[in-house]
Amino acid sequence: MRRIFGLQGLALAAMLVAQATYARADMMTACSSEVARYCANVSEGRGRVSACLASYMGQLGAACRPEVQAVGKSRLTPSYVRKVFNPAFRLALPQVCTGPAAQYCPGMTPGEGRVFACLYAYSDRVGKTCSDAAQVALKQVQ
Repeated sequence: MRRIFGLQGLALAAMLVAQATYARADMMTACSSEVARYCANVSEGRGRVSACLASYMGQLGAACRPEVQAVGKSRLTPSYVRKVFNPAFRLALPQVCTGPAAQYCPGMTPGEGRVFACLYAYSDRVGKTCSDAAQVALKQVQ
């Protein structure tokens, strides 16, 4: 009996990974011009390209926007990251992130999670102090 539940869990995990892979492939296809325009310098992996696209949600084309929104609603996207996909999202930027935001997100209009999404897109470059502070701030928001 235990083995059956283990196999079912493994099958469910495989199905979720497959869905995420297809969703990402759909997004990368639908958003190829937006990725080239807005996110060319973003490293792939850990949802960074999705976050980059989310930071430009208002500029995305009609084919791209729903794909990015779908990734943002995915159960595979961490709950604290999903918050930046919500247009009603409001949160002050941690002070330690103002420098990285100016460097990696210049001209980004604050609001609707855009700056947080942009910082997440460059999370491999903004530094641990900013990444940790932003993550803590996001996790505290209900």
